Amino acid sequence: MKMTRLDKIALTSAVSGAVFNVFLFGIGATLDQAHAGPLFYLRALAAVLQAAAFDLVAIATVSGMYHGRRSAWSMLTAVTAALVSILIALDVAGVWSQPWLHAANALIVLVFTLHLLAPAKTDRVRQIRAVVRRLCVVVRQERATTDHIAAQLRQALERVRQLENQPRQIEAQDVVVIGEKQYSLRQLSTTLDIPATTLRRRLADTST
Repeated sequence: MKMTRLDKIALTSAVSGAVFNVFLFGIGATLDQAHAGPLFYLRALAAVLQAAAFDLVAIATVSGMYHGRRSAWSMLTAVTAALVSILIALDVAGVWSQPWLHAANALIVLVFTLHLLAPAKTDRVRQIRAVVRRLCVVVRQERATTDHIAAQLRQALERVRQLENQPRQIEAQDVVVIGEKQYSLRQLSTTLDIPATTLRRRLADTST
């Protein structure tokens, strides 16, 4: 994953403070001596860059995490940038004097660089989760279909049992020959007012 323009701007701003301190050290000067002349202008420029550095680092880190660059250094960078910004605010307000904060720029550069070195995580885990969710949906649908078929089979079985318990209906083609005429069992049952099953049983008894 390449560095974005925001990453480059944030890193440049964070480096400016550390570079200025090292520059003063190299020429044998201190911050107290950078109140006038060229050193003052360099100090002012570094101060402007440092003023935006901590917020830019935090924003760039969160943006990188959103786009997949996530590691333990990412969270550490965001927390460190916010914490240093808070401590500087306390120092400026005179609540808690902390001269060591001049070294905070180097710390921010270190953790932010380690965050930038973290490889971007692929979407493989997200894709696997999506596949698993789809499979779960398919399984639930198949289970619902199976339950529906089972319910229909149970209803059909119950219907068969009910039909087995009912007396057998007379078929239309069943006929009885009386004399030279043929009568259907249904017709005789209606004429004689005898249940069809009883009539069938009586005819069977007389035939034997």
